[in-house]
Amino acid sequence: AELSSGNTNQTELVALLINQGKTFKEGIETLSARCFTNCRNIVSLDLPSTITSLGVATFAKCKAVKTVNMPASLKVIGDSTFAYDTFLTDLTLPEGLQTIGAYAFANAGLTKITIPSSVTSFGVGTFKGNTKIRTIYLRETVPSLPELFCYGASSLTTVYVENSMPWTLGFANMKSIGRKAFMGTKLSSSATFGPGLVSIGD
Repeated sequence: AELSSGNTNQTELVALLINQGKTFKEGIETLSARCFTNCRNIVSLDLPSTITSLGVATFAKCKAVKTVNMPASLKVIGDSTFAYDTFLTDLTLPEGLQTIGAYAFANAGLTKITIPSSVTSFGVGTFKGNTKIRTIYLRETVPSLPELFCYGASSLTTVYVENSMPWTLGFANMKSIGRKAFMGTKLSSSATFGPGLVSIGD
């Protein structure tokens, strides 16, 4: 089942979330592109346990959103899904998530993020322009980072990688890092790399 702005209007969609104690109906698997873009009334999101994917810019520019509860069923966060959500400061990504799209959290308000071990694919500019993010936790299973990954994330000081324990600073098992992935951050002076690194972009 898909919930989209094509089969109902935004007012009706928002009524599912706020003011009436309502939430998304169980059984919805997909939220389509832009169905909540620019909605200023949503503060908290509780996604149904059946959801598997979020479409392009589904919640982009929802500048009042502070919390999002994501179920274990979620596999895909689409391009620009939470872009410009400036009050979204803390978020837990579920184990089982596989893909995070291009600019998914660009210019959002996150201060830290942990990437689950199940994530195998990032789009370009995942956290681009996220000026409040300070710390990113990655799993050793992440083989590469895309170009512009954290471009302009001016508060980013630390990337930790977990292999066994504890979390260690650096990119011990990274194979490639894309062009300008960390340009404009505070990371460059303290980064360390493992012997398996094949390429770093310009």
